[in-house]
Amino acid sequence: MTISGVTKQKPENWLKMHRADVAAQVGLLNHEEAVSYFNSLHGAGWDRFITMARNEQWYPFHETSDLTSIAAPVLVIAGEGNSNESISAIDYGKEQENVHVAILPFGSHLIHAEQPELYSKILELFLKNGQPQQT
Repeated sequence: MTISGVTKQKPENWLKMHRADVAAQVGLLNHEEAVSYFNSLHGAGWDRFITMARNEQWYPFHETSDLTSIAAPVLVIAGEGNSNESISAIDYGKEQENVHVAILPFGSHLIHAEQPELYSKILELFLKNGQPQQT
């Protein structure tokens, strides 16, 4: 299993972050060129996620707070520019032997798009080497 762009626990400044995100998203939805671009990327209906995220309780911290029930190898990738995600990735790695962590430079929440070659190489290495060892 691989995850990226995930925050384990609600940051102390969550409400401030959420308000800033909502304001940016409202601006995005009011920008015709941006809406057209995202329509071409995702098709109709992508804006439902933005509408859902206006609720300050939208993030599933109850699901992201604990990976200990997952026995399979897990790769957690985060961009160094997002401290909440980086700290979460490191915490996951400290909690379980089956969790592998990669903090990639020169990127943030959208690390897969900001560093696609490095992200893909890390994923390839995990898929090749992340399997449980046979004893």
